[in-house]
Amino acid sequence: MTVMCANVFGSVKELEEVGKHLPSKAGDLVTNREKNRYPYILPYDHCRVKLSVQNSDPHSDYINANFVPGGGSERDFICTQGPLHNTMADFWRMVWEQNLTLGIGCWCSCLWGCWDSFWCV
Repeated sequence: MTVMCANVFGSVKELEEVGKHLPSKAGDLVTNREKNRYPYILPYDHCRVKLSVQNSDPHSDYINANFVPGGGSERDFICTQGPLHNTMADFWRMVWEQNLTLGIGCWCSCLWGCWDSFWCV
């Protein structure tokens, strides 16, 4: 068990450096910081999901989400954080605007209480 955990944590350590050189300026803007669940996990500027601008507010297009390749194009999947109370409407606007038909949530069960309830049944 110890060897397996060491291997997993070693792999995680290697992944910490992936993408560090890619800019994520939109997520680090003061106006967008409160929309990030984790201040150290920001979307890359070159592949971030952009929402439609609302009420002429140029910062209303921000959501902490990236398009990810995987099935033949650069926009096969969207990876995002669990929505915060103040980003719930943005989350559902993204689902609507991107015409998403399937969502898969992955999280550590010890964090369950930290997430707002957002799934319709």
